[in-house]
Amino acid sequence: MQDVKGPQTVAFNLPNDERIVKDRGTSMVMLKNVSEAKFKHTLQPISDVCITKEQQKLVDFDSFFTHTICHECCHGNGPHTIILPNGQKSTVRLELQELHSALEEAKADTVGLWALRFLVNQVRNCLSM
Repeated sequence: MQDVKGPQTVAFNLPNDERIVKDRGTSMVMLKNVSEAKFKHTLQPISDVCITKEQQKLVDFDSFFTHTICHECCHGNGPHTIILPNGQKSTVRLELQELHSALEEAKADTVGLWALRFLVNQVRNCLSM
């Protein structure tokens, strides 16, 4: 595999402009071929070193890709337009400034993992009926 510089995007959710999102919505794009390459050439080798042999069977592409889907879906959760204490309308992005990107990714990671757990529990509940 050729050495690739910088992070490789496996999915994106556009546009980032709250005004357009309000009027038109968003479009989520999942790059499955890039995800498969990232899993095979990055995650799998790391898991070979960091995870016990007994747990290796739990590491698979479908789980990785499902997590990515949940992460991307959760970017849309939460308020985008807010009203400040003085009554002025603003956006979360504008108010958080340079902190917005990191907090948005942390939110998508956290809520995405919660969503996965929720879905697993829903399936378990349905199967036990």
